[in-house]
Amino acid sequence: MKLTSSVLFLAKKNMLSTKTRHKDNLDEEALRTLQERIHLHQRLYAVAKIRFYKMFDAVRKLKALS
Repeated sequence: MKLTSSVLFLAKKNMLSTKTRHKDNLDEEALRTLQERIHLHQRLYAVAKIRFYKMFDAVRKLKALS
């Protein structure tokens, strides 16, 4: 999560440093897209983590039966 907050901080800093309104609109759109992508990756990571631990638990139970 620390990487995510660093990326968002840099994106916001870049957005604030722009000069023109048109460029601000583009940067806001880019920031929104970046936030959506980060959110998607966080969800995918959470699902993968859950699946891994379910598989790990199943293997542990199989070993206990042996």
